[in-house]
Amino acid sequence: MNKIKIVFWTNYISPHMTFLYEELKKNYSITIIVCENFDNQRLSQGWTPPNLKDIQVLNIYDVNIDTMKNINCIHVFCGLFTSRLFFQYIIKLSKKRNIYLISEAPILYEKKHYLKYFKYWFYSLFLKKRINTIFAMGELGYNWFKDIGFKKVIPFQYFISPQPYNPVKRNTNKTLKFIYIGQLIDRKNIIELANVFTTLPNNNWSLDIYGSGELLGSLQKILKNKINENIVNIFSNVENKKLVTKILPQYDFLILPSKFDGWGTVVNESLSQGVKVITNNNCGSSTLVKKNILFGYVYNSGKLGDCIKNIIDTIPNYSEEDRLKISNLYRNEVQYDMVKIFKHNLEIK
Repeated sequence: MNKIKIVFWTNYISPHMTFLYEELKKNYSITIIVCENFDNQRLSQGWTPPNLKDIQVLNIYDVNIDTMKNINCIHVFCGLFTSRLFFQYIIKLSKKRNIYLISEAPILYEKKHYLKYFKYWFYSLFLKKRINTIFAMGELGYNWFKDIGFKKVIPFQYFISPQPYNPVKRNTNKTLKFIYIGQLIDRKNIIELANVFTTLPNNNWSLDIYGSGELLGSLQKILKNKINENIVNIFSNVENKKLVTKILPQYDFLILPSKFDGWGTVVNESLSQGVKVITNNNCGSSTLVKKNILFGYVYNSGKLGDCIKNIIDTIPNYSEEDRLKISNLYRNEVQYDMVKIFKHNLEIK
């Protein structure tokens, strides 16, 4: 019996979708059409390109769209706002085939982005009747597409390929270990993060920052005293697998304080290693943290300081059993549930 064919259209092969591809290929024939080989920014941050087996990968410029219209398959576009060709191809393919979209909300956190707002609103409105189902990343994505009027919008998430859970030996001096992983840029709100920790007394906490970006110098200046006292450390980018399996498990809390994040896959990685998360509603992956009280804390924007102080004051009892439970909940329920939801909502035309 021939498998149903799914064609994914994407900017590049994202590590955040590899798990979904691998699960789907058990029941479907998978083709991925890419605009570029890999994201150079991801490479600079320690990522390695995914190694996909038994999955056909084609370059978008080698594909004949008229031929694709006549192939009996399901088309899934990954990102509405990443390629002009996607906009054109959705219009052409939707005349004969069902079209699905996996997408974040557009980045619109600054005033200068308001012109983009109208552009993306027009794109979305124009395609409203041409797309069967939106798999929207987090509440931000869900609300964007619902407000435009798409009839079928399903809350969705990115994936990771879970690394083995690492029960590392931890210190017993009740020092809470916080970690930030990501770009050192304004959108990630790392200046607020630095300002919060520079005002804290040096009692029972430490903060390690992993990343690179234009605000490195500003961070070092704000945190100078804490760095000199060896309470705060700043490290450059680390290869992703090492970061997840060797470094993350040493910490109690990951902090994602962004002004805007369509998702934030570092949250998935942290939960897979039993590390709680502190984030806010401006991050799409806050919906993942809200799935279980064990997963961490979602604070109101601008209230990171209050959240951190409350955690430090209470020194939560955070056992190895809790870590293992968090890891198992994420691995065995959250990711596989999303795969089931995706399969359940696919229909071939």
